Amino acid sequence: MGRQTPYFLFCSEHRESVKAELQANSSENSNISVTGVASALGAKWKGLTDEEKTAYKEKCATLNEESQAEERSGDPELARSGKKMAAGQTPTHKSLPGKKTAYFLFTSEQRESTKEMLVSEAPEGTKITVGEVAKAIAGKWKALTDEERQGYKTRCDEINEKLKAAEVGDSVNNEEGVEKLTASSLDEGEDLILPLARVKRIARLDEDVRMIKPDALRLIAKSTELFLEAVVAEALKVTKRKKRKTVVHSDLEMAVLTDGRMNFVSDLITRCRPQKLAKENTGDVTSSQDKVKSKADCMVGTKSRAGKPSKKVKKTDEPEPTPARRITAFFAAPK
Repeated sequence: MGRQTPYFLFCSEHRESVKAELQANSSENSNISVTGVASALGAKWKGLTDEEKTAYKEKCATLNEESQAEERSGDPELARSGKKMAAGQTPTHKSLPGKKTAYFLFTSEQRESTKEMLVSEAPEGTKITVGEVAKAIAGKWKALTDEERQGYKTRCDEINEKLKAAEVGDSVNNEEGVEKLTASSLDEGEDLILPLARVKRIARLDEDVRMIKPDALRLIAKSTELFLEAVVAEALKVTKRKKRKTVVHSDLEMAVLTDGRMNFVSDLITRCRPQKLAKENTGDVTSSQDKVKSKADCMVGTKSRAGKPSKKVKKTDEPEPTPARRITAFFAAPK
C-alpha cells in the first residue's frame, strides 16, 4: 500500500457524501463530473479548522506506520517485487497470490472483531472509518508479546511454503500439458505430422528457450512441415530434369541454392552431405556450393579429353541463384 496523505484520506471518506450533495442541488438530468466532485472536496478541505486537519494527519500517520510495520515484518524480496509491479511492469505468467506477512495475517483475523468493538463503544449512528479500524489493529499488534508475534510468523512461513509448492506444481503441470498436445491437436483438426513432443525437445536445445506455449509449439511444427514440403518439391523438380526417379543429396543442394527463400540453410545442407561425397571432395579447392553452381551455369567453350573444342551447350532452364533472404520471407504471402 502506498504512502497516504491527510487530504487523500479526507477525500476517500467524504467523496460519496459530497457527490450526493451535488446531485441533490443539481437538476435531475445533469451529470456530476469527477472534476466537479474534486473541486467541491478541495473547497470543503480548505474550510476545515486546524484541529480537524490535525486529526486527519494523525490518522494518516497511523496508516503509514501500519504499512511500514507490514513491510518490515515481511520478506524484503517481496517488497522489491511489489514496487516493480507498481511501477507498471506486468508479470510474464499468471502468478499465485503473493507471500503473506505476520502482520497481514494478524490484521485479517482481527479486522471484523475490532470493527465490531469500535461500533459498540461509539455513540449510536457513528460511522467507523477504515483509518480508525487500522489504528485500533495497529495498537493490538504493538501490545502482543514476542511469543505471540512469533506464532503468527510461524504460521506465515507455513502458508508461504504451501504457496511456493503450489506455484512449482503449476509450472510442472504446464510442462506435462505440452507433452500431451499431439492428441489434442489432432482433435482440433490440425493434421500435424511431426510429433509435438519431439519438436519441443529440439526447440529446448537452445539454452534461451525455457518454456513454449502450446500455440507457439503448434506453429513451429506446422511451419517446419511447410518448409520441408517446399524443399522436397523443388528437389523433385531437379531430379526430374536429370531424368532420375530417386532424389539424392545433390538435388536438395541445387534446390536450396537456386531458391532465394531457402538460402539461409545452404551452409547447413552442405555440412550434412553424406560422408562418401564429402571424402571425394576432400582437397578440392572449389567449394561444394561453387560446384553445384557450375553445373547449373553449364559453362560454354570447355575442351573435351581429346583436346578438341566441344560443341556449344545451351544453358539449362534452371534459374540463377538469387540473393539470400530472411526465413520470414518464405512464409510471406505471394505478391
